[in-house]
Amino acid sequence: MIFSDTKLNFIISVLQQMHPYDELNGDTELVESGLLDSLSILLVISQLEENFDIVIDEKFIDPKYFSTPQNIAKLVEQLSS
Repeated sequence: MIFSDTKLNFIISVLQQMHPYDELNGDTELVESGLLDSLSILLVISQLEENFDIVIDEKFIDPKYFSTPQNIAKLVEQLSS
């Protein structure tokens, strides 16, 4: 699935605000590295829902959807269509 650079860039900017000293890109491992935990996933979800006018159902609150910025962008793209 192809997603817009705008979505990916927004996601990376949200994550950069949370972790300003870490270098992040689309492939950065977020969950296994400890950059995202359950609370920070909820913070990211609130930013995504507000910015992209989507609702992320609880079935998507799973680390596999938040493992990398690219996976988050794929989820946003899926929920936006």
